Amino acid sequence: MTRRHWLIAVVVLGLEVLFVLLVRTPPAMNVNRSDAADEWHAPRSPEAFDASAALSLLAESPVWGDQTAAVEEPPAGPAWRLIGVSTGGEHKTALVSVEGEAVQTLSIGQELPEGSEILDIREDGICIEIDGKLMRLPVNDTEPQACGDPIQ
Repeated sequence: MTRRHWLIAVVVLGLEVLFVLLVRTPPAMNVNRSDAADEWHAPRSPEAFDASAALSLLAESPVWGDQTAAVEEPPAGPAWRLIGVSTGGEHKTALVSVEGEAVQTLSIGQELPEGSEILDIREDGICIEIDGKLMRLPVNDTEPQACGDPIQ
């Protein structure tokens, strides 16, 4: 490097230092520490969270829709009961008694009064699907039971 280059480098460096000192110096802060100490207060602590109030407010919110409709019972279908089955011969049939009507004779694939389809007719009852599960309705009983072995 030549002497001229050194001279230019020193001048540029000196100008940069002067610029930083004159232009970029932060302003002096006059803080009266005694005034600042008098104005300071501890932050307020948050109030305790009341979960029961929040839940009741959420339950009353219209975002969930009409809550009374969810509580109501679904409309009841006709009162009916399985009174007998016939598994002999070529056709299997189920005898269903519907309140106020004549006895119905139903076959596999037909619908019961509440809308379920008869999937199988066995000696001890009929098999239908209830909530995605294969269930057996015994003769003269209203409580469904597991259907057991698969339908053939």
